[in-house]
Amino acid sequence: MLNSVVCKKLELLAGFALLATIFFLPIATSLTGIFFILSVFFYYAAGSWRTKLNVVKHNPVALSLLVFFALFIFGLCYTIAPFSAALQMLGKYDRFLLAALLVPLFAQDKWRQYAINTFLCSISLVLVLSYIKYFAHMPWDVMRGPAELFKNHIDFNFLLGVATYLLLLKVVATKNRYLKIAYILLILLLVYDILFMSIGRTGYVIFAALVVIFFMQMFRWKGVIIAMILLPLLFLSAYYSSITFKIYVSAIVSDVQAYRQHNENSSVGERYNFNKNSLELIAKRPLLGYGTGSFKCAYATLKPTPVPLTNNPHNEYMHIGVQFGLLGILLLCSMFGFQLWQSRYLPREMRFLAQAIILAIAIGSLANSWLLDSVEGNLYVYFIALCFAAMKRGHEAGSDLALNI
Repeated sequence: MLNSVVCKKLELLAGFALLATIFFLPIATSLTGIFFILSVFFYYAAGSWRTKLNVVKHNPVALSLLVFFALFIFGLCYTIAPFSAALQMLGKYDRFLLAALLVPLFAQDKWRQYAINTFLCSISLVLVLSYIKYFAHMPWDVMRGPAELFKNHIDFNFLLGVATYLLLLKVVATKNRYLKIAYILLILLLVYDILFMSIGRTGYVIFAALVVIFFMQMFRWKGVIIAMILLPLLFLSAYYSSITFKIYVSAIVSDVQAYRQHNENSSVGERYNFNKNSLELIAKRPLLGYGTGSFKCAYATLKPTPVPLTNNPHNEYMHIGVQFGLLGILLLCSMFGFQLWQSRYLPREMRFLAQAIILAIAIGSLANSWLLDSVEGNLYVYFIALCFAAMKRGHEAGSDLALNI
């Protein structure tokens, strides 16, 4: 039995590891994973694990994360993949288990606020380095893009978009004039980086979606009108004044035109083929799919052999569908829908944040396997655990729902 002083120190270590997890998420994948595991280890090593697990047991959203993770354990029973590959895939989704187990720690509001502020500090550091790289033409991570650091262009732009949304919430919430000005200046720097410096095309879409979500949450359907006026102005400004933005938006148009001319070597053509072939595989095993970690093996069985072969269809719904059939797709969509429905029991700030994260990931997963990917997958489960640890039920929930979900 550990004494109370040791228990408190271990729980404090768990909290610091949890903050380190979100700090390193935009910077280092390996450190993110290490600190995520350490936060769970320290927290449950501190004792009272039955009480903590009871909190998990009575949190419906924590249970939804566990049910989704259980799907991968179930898929081990019939997978066509080598067992080592199946276990590797299970390990990529163990973040759902880790996040569910950390819900009790996030129940304290101070840890939720510490985590959000730590994430914003990390993004601020990355933003400063991004500006230095871009304007000083520094040769850091040249292959990632002109402004991107540590992460690829898709991850980088996504992280900046989420940070922009969080700062918009802070602008609304804070009453301190100087803090409000500082937040607005930081938002302007982030938006400029997203639209005028970075090359992440998925990031442009997610940024636009988060802007619409924010204004809808704040002003209901009037907010949609505001967003529909603001976004075209922003994107047109970027298109006519940023060579980077113009090149990559034009590339989308070129890819679509190339595909219409039956050129399947374009980015759009490849993604279309990935989805078409994935649907063909799902049709062959519609109920349960091919099992955990089976996508690569199943894809290679198609006749004629697809070129290129891939282990990732760049679509989370297809990735889950091939592994677990319609059961998996239904469970994935149900998880997103259930979490949106349960967000009505959250305090205002946490409700808005949860809705934004869920919708951003659900939209982005149409063109990327974002629950599989380290950055987006970790961010999703981390913020879901953070937000829904504040869950209220029944009459305690606020009535000022901005999104009618």
